[in-house]
Amino acid sequence: MQDLTDISANFIHNPTNYPRGDPANGARVLFFSGGSALHSLCQPLLNYTHNSIHLVPPFDSGGSSAELRKAFKMPAIGDVRARLLSLIDTHCKDRENIAVLFNHRFKQATSSEPLLQLNRLVSGKHPMLKDLSPALITVVKRNVATFISRVPTKFNYRNAAIGNLIIAGGYLSHDNQLERALFELSKLMCVKGKVRLTVNDDYHLSVKLNNGQRLIGQHLMTGKEHPEISSPIKEIALSKYPKRFSNAQSNVSDSTRKLIEEADLICFPPGSFYSSVVANLLPKGIVHAVTQNSNLKVYVPSLGRDPEMLGLNAFQSMEKLASLLTLEQTKKTSLTHVLLDKAILTEQLKAKSSAPKLQQLHDMGVEIIQADLISAAYFPYYDPHKLCNALMWLAK
Repeated sequence: MQDLTDISANFIHNPTNYPRGDPANGARVLFFSGGSALHSLCQPLLNYTHNSIHLVPPFDSGGSSAELRKAFKMPAIGDVRARLLSLIDTHCKDRENIAVLFNHRFKQATSSEPLLQLNRLVSGKHPMLKDLSPALITVVKRNVATFISRVPTKFNYRNAAIGNLIIAGGYLSHDNQLERALFELSKLMCVKGKVRLTVNDDYHLSVKLNNGQRLIGQHLMTGKEHPEISSPIKEIALSKYPKRFSNAQSNVSDSTRKLIEEADLICFPPGSFYSSVVANLLPKGIVHAVTQNSNLKVYVPSLGRDPEMLGLNAFQSMEKLASLLTLEQTKKTSLTHVLLDKAILTEQLKAKSSAPKLQQLHDMGVEIIQADLISAAYFPYYDPHKLCNALMWLAK
């Protein structure tokens, strides 16, 4: 077996000096990720490529996303809004104004204030519109008008982001096809990259814990809005309903499948392990599409504490992801590499129990890549600039 402490020699060479080239012709790096963990990477990424692809799971069931899902039987869009904003071209003069509009949240739930503000958007008289492009203003007005015409009277606006309502209006305006709405908004918002939901379905995450308990809803497993899970996650699936479990089968679209198969690099980045990373693999056709891609598929484990990983250490998460990316027919995982910080890998290798686990990964066909990924400025998390450099080297 190769010396796992030196296995990166052929993959990452002087990553701090990666030649940037023309971002318009940059690599098609595909990220399977929801949540906020990837947002800090997006701005450095724009220096290298405007062709990144972001597949976001649509299963968030907490906060204001839950209200939109309940009102329109639609997939969750909060993470999509945030990812669009993180990928706006840094040279876009409207960048800050777009962020102000899309991130503005209503504090009141039942007063008339939210509707008054929304109607001012429709009339074009809202001050947050004044510095936006005419084309974007037109779409915002149309989407908000559609939202107002369809929203239930008792809709709870508390903490709802205006951007989510704009996107929801686009979803409704385009016959419940979010991909079309996101394509339109991306162009007008100067988004450099593709952002879409993994699937367009109104389903919910469901997990079965080791103690036999069944939880339905992403918000029940993340440890943010509700107490952290007290027993490790044993199984994860999709449910048709939010209150009772009914197994759901979701299918990836042909266009999304093609994006996966043709990506120059597939990355499973830091994020909540089950609700952000694994959730993307649940729809039928995703794992097969990943397998059909002959380029590298890289897992970058999270460095922060993840309540969803109760009973699961870093090496076990690597093995779990590798197993989930294994087709029954081939018995071989399509995960090719795990990217780790050099200092963390060195520390982990001091434990005698690490060597067998690394050997097991190697036997599955997964190699460890080490690189300098942490700096004093971002400690104890990844330096987004260093991580971006490493990924771009792998995508060459």
